[in-house]
Amino acid sequence: MAINVGFKHGIYVNELPTPIVPLTQITTPTVAVGTAPVHLAADPAAANTPILCSTLAEFVNQFGWSDNFSSYTLCEVAKAHFTLYNVAPVIFINVLDPLKQAQTTTVAVTGVASPAVLNKPIILGSIKITTGNPATTKTIIGIVNEDEPIDIPSDVTGEFTLTAGETPLILTTDYTVAENKITLTASGKEKVDGSLTFTLNNSTEATLTAGTDFTTSHNDAGDAVITFTTAGIAKVVNDSVVVTFRELSPEAVTSSNIVGGVDVMTGDNMGLECIDDIYPKLGVVPGTIIAPKFSANSEVAAVMSAKCNGINGCFKAIAIADLPTGTATRYTDVPSVKTTNNYSNSFLVATWPKVSLGGEQYHLSSQLAALMCVVDAARDNIPFKSPSNETLQVDSAVLADGKAVYLGKDLANYVNGQGVVTALNFGGWRSWGNHMSAFPNDTDPINFISVRRMLNWICNTLILNFFSRIDNPMNRVLVDSVLDSVQTWLNGLTKRGAILGGEIAFLEEDNPTTELEQGNMLFRMSVGFAVPAQKIQFTVQFNPDYFSSLFE
Repeated sequence: MAINVGFKHGIYVNELPTPIVPLTQITTPTVAVGTAPVHLAADPAAANTPILCSTLAEFVNQFGWSDNFSSYTLCEVAKAHFTLYNVAPVIFINVLDPLKQAQTTTVAVTGVASPAVLNKPIILGSIKITTGNPATTKTIIGIVNEDEPIDIPSDVTGEFTLTAGETPLILTTDYTVAENKITLTASGKEKVDGSLTFTLNNSTEATLTAGTDFTTSHNDAGDAVITFTTAGIAKVVNDSVVVTFRELSPEAVTSSNIVGGVDVMTGDNMGLECIDDIYPKLGVVPGTIIAPKFSANSEVAAVMSAKCNGINGCFKAIAIADLPTGTATRYTDVPSVKTTNNYSNSFLVATWPKVSLGGEQYHLSSQLAALMCVVDAARDNIPFKSPSNETLQVDSAVLADGKAVYLGKDLANYVNGQGVVTALNFGGWRSWGNHMSAFPNDTDPINFISVRRMLNWICNTLILNFFSRIDNPMNRVLVDSVLDSVQTWLNGLTKRGAILGGEIAFLEEDNPTTELEQGNMLFRMSVGFAVPAQKIQFTVQFNPDYFSSLFE
């Protein structure tokens, strides 16, 4: 225990924290919003919940798997990232909710000695199986004369129950039966209002018990397989059962589900609004937002763009949207379709057309997002290199109907000139295009994809690294710490070629006393970004003077 004696004699040393903070190099993962076959998942993730996956196995365990990318768009994203490009992690948000986008279906199954295979996206836990015949009901419609006995219909035999509307009548209390006639008592007359329902007690219906009478599973094709046990088969009447179940309806998911909002009952975010849950829940800053298939809808693309500028009130990202190939069927359609769908935003990349590998179609947004991760990873996750002219994992460019699209460099350049990224086969398939969709209406250099992403990365990095300085004493130590840390970082980025140069300053004219006394500080930064060298030209000239070499 240290004793404070007040008087000091000797040499004393105080330790201060290092003023220069080494900046954390953040990653910029893809965030995919779409649909997944959660009925096939071993541990299904909740709908409208951001889930970070680092391997394909993690994805399959929580989201299931299907090669039907049209119905289950998140499987397309997972295959593009984990298999074709071998990059991770990816954040998935599934909006296909088994509690909402599902329907109840009833089918008859015969031949229970063999397993029954149902080719439907069935939620196994919802399966209910009955055998035999249900009770028969017969309704007498019309005005019942309460003062006269009521004839029992000739086809109503055996024991029955009598109901007035939804109110069951009690024998002897509400009515009596004699000689095929019903006589209502005083209490029965009060309950009857126009009609009576006879329910015959001739039911042979029985419900089979899951696990005891039958078991369920999915086969490799994703079909539901019902296997009846010996005990279950013994209960079956006429070798036939009725199976009732809930099946997913991916076709019921619309653009409004992707856009999402806030659940008025629970207050939880849904769809694209879940992006605001990513950093608080996972501690990861979103980098690229995609919604393959659904981003062809103009509202979805607009909301994606809007979310990118100010996630959690501070972070920035980019979005990639696909122009609809059903309307943009030729390269000449690209300008009008882009304009009609209002794909023009400094935070949005527009792509066209789709691509294919081995006959399997992908939206270009899925592959471009994965390609960006590959390009970044080769540069310590600093996004200063454009994804343009980098190799795609495709063997053709296609429309949604499978028709091949052939673009020479001149036609691909035309598409690029509209602010749209495309796929070019020029010594191998590659991404082709450098601009955000705001181009060509806005020619500001920040509309280069690499510049926009670097701006986002720098802003996000500053927020993450200096958030801990908020509420520290405003003094020269704080000012110098920020200046020295940031300038050292900028110098390092310049040395490796990530930027052309940069500097930071804390100027008196930017920080008047009225602001300082409120605890407000302004640091001014200027950064020179390395834009893509998208045009390199050589001038070649014939020189006849070299004929002299013939005589040397």
